[in-house]
Amino acid sequence: MFVQFGPITGTVQDEVYEGLTAQAFNGSIVPDLAVNWTEKTATDYVFNLRQNVLFQDGTPFNASAVVYNFDRLLNNSASPRYGTVSYISNVTANGNYQVEFKLKSVSSDFLRDLALGEGIASPSAIEKYGSSFGSQYAVGTGPYDFVTWVQNDYVELQANPLYWGPKPAIKTIMIDVVPTDSVRLLQLESGQAQLVELNAQDAQSIQNKSGLKVLIGKPNEFITISMNLNSNYTNPALLNPLVREAINYAINRSQIVQYVELGYAQPGIGPIPPAVQDAWNPSVQVYPFNGNITEAKLLLAKAGYASGLSLSILTAGFTEDYLQVTEAVQADLEQAGISVSINSQSFSTAAGILLAGNGTWSLGFHNWGGTGLSAYGLVGEFYNEADIGYFNWNLQQIRDSNLTNMLNELAVANESQILPLSNAIQTRILQQAYGAILYYPDVLEGATGSVQNYNIHPNPFYGYVIFNPVIGADVTLGSSSSSSSVGVSLLPTALISAMATSTMLIATFAAGISRKLTTAMKISIH
Repeated sequence: MFVQFGPITGTVQDEVYEGLTAQAFNGSIVPDLAVNWTEKTATDYVFNLRQNVLFQDGTPFNASAVVYNFDRLLNNSASPRYGTVSYISNVTANGNYQVEFKLKSVSSDFLRDLALGEGIASPSAIEKYGSSFGSQYAVGTGPYDFVTWVQNDYVELQANPLYWGPKPAIKTIMIDVVPTDSVRLLQLESGQAQLVELNAQDAQSIQNKSGLKVLIGKPNEFITISMNLNSNYTNPALLNPLVREAINYAINRSQIVQYVELGYAQPGIGPIPPAVQDAWNPSVQVYPFNGNITEAKLLLAKAGYASGLSLSILTAGFTEDYLQVTEAVQADLEQAGISVSINSQSFSTAAGILLAGNGTWSLGFHNWGGTGLSAYGLVGEFYNEADIGYFNWNLQQIRDSNLTNMLNELAVANESQILPLSNAIQTRILQQAYGAILYYPDVLEGATGSVQNYNIHPNPFYGYVIFNPVIGADVTLGSSSSSSSVGVSLLPTALISAMATSTMLIATFAAGISRKLTTAMKISIH
């Protein structure tokens, strides 16, 4: 039940466990183990559960199992998932197939949170395996059984014969470790891997190759230059909003997208990326994609820096091409009269400085994918003055009560309020120039022509969605495949939260005889 974000854990979580709800490819929340629900009040929800469902160990799924799982989670504040559902007061069973959730406070993300990492595990298996459950053992209701995990080596999944729904075409999934970009790409080109996460350079290299295709998913994060607004540590010039605006006007986002990201990105507008489909709105744009050096110089002069100023950018491997992007920003700012030095550090060092709450940095390059793929998940903690301090997410130490009030409204907003509130929040952030959003990187994957019915899920917490009937996912291999295995390769995922940055997957999967395909699947990671 308790998982971390990442392509490996996300893929395993989605295939071994199921939640009460699921997130569809269009971003909407749909029923999963709950067939429907009623919102009695804004803090009281009743869920009717799917019947005739068994856990992979043969024990029944019912209301008692749901209560057991959430009691276990809510009584363990050390769990990595506790923060996601800490606003739940209690969960009770109303008979065998109905549960009631009472919340401590209203949350606009409640139904979405139930779809992310809150898969229901077998109570019998949890009791049987104790502390080994969740690492050596995992038992849910999903379409695949968790067979084996050898740390830093491989994970094996097998199709669940007790699954309540239609059966997956792919019968076996193996996850192996492959640390090198070039090796993963070669595996795709040779047919050892059929689905591979790409960087921009690799995508460009195969985009015209026969038998291969580049898949482009909606961007789910933004790449940014954060600006430290703590007067005790930052360059005082950044406390002036005119200077921050000048920085935003100076940056040519289009050139970064074209020449560094090779076109596989979208120029940055605000902090809500396109994958957040109920809040994405490009019309909030303030700063021109091509930049405006003349306007930047005028703003600097108005701020009292007609002769220019000097700043430093802290940078590290939050993205694969971090240094090229940082150097592009450096060149743009110098055209406006801002002399920039680059302080390049290791990922762990830079993350520690940014998260320390007292770091002596001024500008900081990094990525941000939010605490969840929702409007509030992207902005709720990153800009809230209540989240300033050691290892809190308001890295820039923004103290803006008007903005915080709007963020708090977004936290409890209903569906119809999310877009207008998100627009107002982004407008405030852009007008005050709280950081400079550079671009939204596309999610890039390469596939062989044999891979059919595969779609990139907009939520990175879902990993590679191979089979999930409630959202229509059912990947198969075409009969034209000459390989007996299918592979998926993942690039490193650099997160400011200092999660594993070198995780890679290569998945090979095979289909059942009924579809005249092979029966083995292999996945490799780093």
